[in-house]
Amino acid sequence: MRRRFPVLVVSCILAVFASASAQSDPAKTPTLVIKKPETAAIMIDAFGTLTAEHRSARFDAFLQDLSHNPDSVGYVFLYCGKRCRYGEIEAHQRGIEIKIALRNFDRSRLVVLNAGFRDEFSTELWLVPEGIGAPRPKPTVNIRFVEFSKSTGRTFEAYDCCDDFSEIWKNIKP
Repeated sequence: MRRRFPVLVVSCILAVFASASAQSDPAKTPTLVIKKPETAAIMIDAFGTLTAEHRSARFDAFLQDLSHNPDSVGYVFLYCGKRCRYGEIEAHQRGIEIKIALRNFDRSRLVVLNAGFRDEFSTELWLVPEGIGAPRPKPTVNIRFVEFSKSTGRTFEAYDCCDDFSEIWKNIKP
């Protein structure tokens, strides 16, 4: 038993030196390379309840950002508040559809989602570069705690100012 111990020690020392010398020679050492994406989805803007003029300006800037990034896709998350009108999100979606049609923007480059509920109505505008996964909505209020009220009767929320868009909406329904 005593004679085997020095042999084991010498074997271990040789194994350690062999391993160290193999690691110092990069040509002999296989390496695993994990490439992380260079970029991630970027939140361009987030806002609450605004006038049609302000929504128009924010959305124009967002469409311009998308135009400057032709391989990117835009995501629009619409969150209803704790006090939500029936049809409120759908009215905003229609207003966005009108805005896209009036700007002759490629509709296939935008995803508009009902993202759930938060304390107050809010909108998030995201820019997603090619090859990057879509952002996920982050609602903060469970539907059980949302108080729904009657619709105001509006079929859309304007994302452009100063015109009556009801005739335009009839021609561009998605």
